[in-house]
Amino acid sequence: MSTENDTKLDSTVADANGASVAELSHKGSSKRKLLQAAAVAPVVLMSGRSALACTGNQTGCTLSLATWLSAHPANGQTVALSHTAGGTPSCGKPPLHWKPNCKDYGGTKTFPTGCVWPSYVQPFGPYTCWDKTRNQYTTITYNKANCTKYTDLYHIDPTKRIVCGWDKGSRIGTMPKSASMHLIADINSIESHLCAAYLNACTYGSAYPLSTSDIEYIYANRCLPGNRPMTNSEIIAYCQSTYAA
Repeated sequence: MSTENDTKLDSTVADANGASVAELSHKGSSKRKLLQAAAVAPVVLMSGRSALACTGNQTGCTLSLATWLSAHPANGQTVALSHTAGGTPSCGKPPLHWKPNCKDYGGTKTFPTGCVWPSYVQPFGPYTCWDKTRNQYTTITYNKANCTKYTDLYHIDPTKRIVCGWDKGSRIGTMPKSASMHLIADINSIESHLCAAYLNACTYGSAYPLSTSDIEYIYANRCLPGNRPMTNSEIIAYCQSTYAA
């Protein structure tokens, strides 16, 4: 992650070894075939996050990433777990919740009630826009306490036709743009979903199934520690499973 000088957050991911294979209740050759289809490359539990609060088949419940991948192996099939998988109540918010609602796209209130970017992940840095009335720039430095009070902020300065500081907000890991610019540009992209996941991790802490370092590692490598690859579709699908209803 970086601010205006493009510095990035350090990513520290614990090295671990482990394996997860779906337990299937079928017997005989049918069981052997299903086990072969469900085989998963080594997968590790991420960040030691607890997964005991609810069962994995409940609405509004998020499985740990390792368990989710066990049920969604690399061959693209979905495997039913014979045991009850532990999960945590979904608490994350989707990209649309975190996306700046800029005035040039019809917005008035820039961030909805309850949407507070942390002080160390700044949406802009600083915001600057030309004030035609006073014939000077209006400059705003991000303040977490005022996040839900910002109104009438432009994405593109209507007079100068330049980005109003959103491009100088915080970046996440190795992403090419600031978090705000990814959210504004394409709400459905892998970057937007991982930006939302990152802000969720910052907001909900250990209640969220991914840590900030998990998210940086997954984006940079498209795999888990242990080299279990993840497609963009898998990453987006898992992020979506963490959003509260």
